[in-house]
Amino acid sequence: MMGQGYSQLPLNEGDIESEWILFRKTLIDAAAETCGLKRIGPASGQKKTAWWTEEISKIINKKKTAYRNWLQQQTSENWHNYKQIRDNAKKMVSEAKAKSWENFGHQMESNYHTATKVFWQTIRRLHKGGLKQTRSVKDANGELITREENILKRWKEYFTELYNPSSGHNNNANEKVSGGSNCITMDEVASAIKSLKSGKAAGIDEIRPEMLKTLNDDGIRCLTRICGIV
Repeated sequence: MMGQGYSQLPLNEGDIESEWILFRKTLIDAAAETCGLKRIGPASGQKKTAWWTEEISKIINKKKTAYRNWLQQQTSENWHNYKQIRDNAKKMVSEAKAKSWENFGHQMESNYHTATKVFWQTIRRLHKGGLKQTRSVKDANGELITREENILKRWKEYFTELYNPSSGHNNNANEKVSGGSNCITMDEVASAIKSLKSGKAAGIDEIRPEMLKTLNDDGIRCLTRICGIV
C-alpha cells in the first residue's frame, strides 16, 4: 500500500513545500489506514485531574447549592450551613490532592526502576508545562522588540533572509549541494532512516520513526528527492 501511494506521486520535481506536503500526507494516510486511529486522553467532559472523584463532585455541588440558598435567604442558619459544607469540601479536596500527589510519587518511583521511558516522558511533559513563552526579540540592529505585530514582522524578515538569500555566494552554494558528487543518494537516506531509534514521539509533522522505516523504494526515492531540493 505504501508503494502504491508513492508510485502515484508526480514524477516532475516541484517546490519543497508541495513535495513535502504530498510526502507527509501519503505517509500519514497510509499509516492511518493500516493501523487505525486511537483517541488519547480523557473523554469529552471528563475531568483531567486525578483527584477529582464522584465524592468530590457531590460535595462541591452541595456547597454551591448551600451558597445559592444563603444568597436567596441570608439568614444565620443558612450561612452556618454553607460555611460548614464549604469547610468540609475544602478539607476533602485538600486530602484528595495530597493523596493524588502521593500516588503520583509512588508511580514515578516505580517507573524509574521498571519503565524509564515513561518516567522521562513524564518529566519532560512537566518541564514543558512550566516553560514561559518569549515575548520579545531583537531586530536586525539589535534593538529589542516587544510589540506582537513587530515581533511577527521580524520573524517574517528573518525567515525570508534565511531561506531566500540574495547574495550570489549563497546561491552558488545551494547549486553545488543539489548537483555533482554532493547529491544525496537513496542509500544514504535509507541508511539514515535505518539508524532512527524506534519508540520516539512524533514531532509537529506527526511522523514517527516506525512510519519512515516502512517506506519501500518508491517512498525512499520520494524522500531522497525532497532532500535534494533542500
